[in-house]
Amino acid sequence: LSLSLATVLVLVAVHRQPARHLLGLSQRFAWPQFWRAALAFLIVGLLGLVVTVLSTPETVALVPGLAQRLPWLALALPVIFCQSFAEDYLFKGYLLRTWGAVVPVPWLIAPAVAAVFTAGHAVNNDVATDLVFNLICFFAGEVVLMAIYLRAGNLAAATGLHWMNNVWSMCILATLPGQSGALAIATYTDPDLIAGRSHLADPTAWAEVVVMYGLLWVLLMWRRSALRLQPDRAAAGLHDRR
Repeated sequence: LSLSLATVLVLVAVHRQPARHLLGLSQRFAWPQFWRAALAFLIVGLLGLVVTVLSTPETVALVPGLAQRLPWLALALPVIFCQSFAEDYLFKGYLLRTWGAVVPVPWLIAPAVAAVFTAGHAVNNDVATDLVFNLICFFAGEVVLMAIYLRAGNLAAATGLHWMNNVWSMCILATLPGQSGALAIATYTDPDLIAGRSHLADPTAWAEVVVMYGLLWVLLMWRRSALRLQPDRAAAGLHDRR
């Protein structure tokens, strides 16, 4: 919340724009985009979980005491939303648009903002467990999110993906070592990380990353997908005029 407030103060004081200016071309948060994006991520995550359970069931375990954690899980959902939205509001809403106004080249500005955002997560425990591999994957994911944001014309889709990603790792399936299973429904124990190995030279790990991002893109961008993102009306109108 403090991060969002700081961004709003700069937006109002320096740029003389209302807080809603960073939400998208329509200046509103498109909730349908948010839920479609979140559902798409959940579907891809569940598909990956099914494959993992079928191939290596010993790596997945339910965390006991779910009933006692349900109130905390319910509280975690809006808290994680505030955290995810604040980061997206600053980096995708503010930095991507203001830097893009100075250098209007999306293929150059989007990776630059993604690199800054990625660097800030290098100290996270889950990233540090396999630093180089995770930083590359993190950066690639941010570029995909920004591409979806630019295509959708609204912050909601990127926030939906970001929110569900964090909900997944904190509340649904925590990867060990690196992530906390305190709230998670289940845990995945990565045998390579346990053995001190990296996924950097593992072609299967890279293939999984490509498939994950590819499926997300298809679910959200393919014209025949039931979850296809409908562009922000203002964004669609701007595109038609061009």
